[in-house]
Amino acid sequence: MRGVFNLGLSLTLTTLATVGYSHGEDKLGPHKGFVRMPGSFHTEVVNNGTLGFKVYLLDLNWENATTQDSSAKLTLVSKNKTLHTTMCSARNDVFICPVQFEGDIKDAVKLELETTRMGIKGVKMDYDLPLKLQ
Repeated sequence: MRGVFNLGLSLTLTTLATVGYSHGEDKLGPHKGFVRMPGSFHTEVVNNGTLGFKVYLLDLNWENATTQDSSAKLTLVSKNKTLHTTMCSARNDVFICPVQFEGDIKDAVKLELETTRMGIKGVKMDYDLPLKLQ
């Protein structure tokens, strides 16, 4: 009986791990960024060095980045407070999110991203800093 329980537990944990990564959070996106799924689309965040971050709003197939009828708001958070919030500006198919790396910005542990893609609002997505695969 114990063997059946262990097999069942093993299968359940394997399935949960696979489902957790089913939307690609375990691999880099098409722009070599980090992907989350806030709803019926994907967000891809790319570190843009000292200039901040780039945000791509992709369809379900990780394609067709767009800024049309879309928006992105990026917030950097430390362990206990908001450090910086910016409305990102659209440039062609990408949002540019400038961040001034001064003072306690280097203490940011999380990036919060609020997005709307082609009129469809996504839920707020969290990215741990430094950016890494999940």
